Amino acid sequence: DVRYPASCRSWFSWAAAERKIVKVPARGDLVIYDWDGDGPDDHIGVVERIHALGPFVTLTAIEGNTRATGKRVDGVYRRRRVVRRSRLVFVRP
Repeated sequence: DVRYPASCRSWFSWAAAERKIVKVPARGDLVIYDWDGDGPDDHIGVVERIHALGPFVTLTAIEGNTRATGKRVDGVYRRRRVVRRSRLVFVRP
């Protein structure tokens, strides 16, 4: 069980301990983001689609605690992102 399910760090710790981290993501996997390079615990989403997988990953994920526009966090949204591969961890729950 994930000890604190609202915590990205808790999901990462659980995934590492349970050997749930995968290199090739699939729909339904979790994606944990490391925006600032200090460890994968900044944000989390559910992979909807992988568009490109290489040094940079293009993906669509469903993410909570985010925003449609502006600076105010206001809900759950589908987000298309391009992120450096080294800043992502994929988890198969």
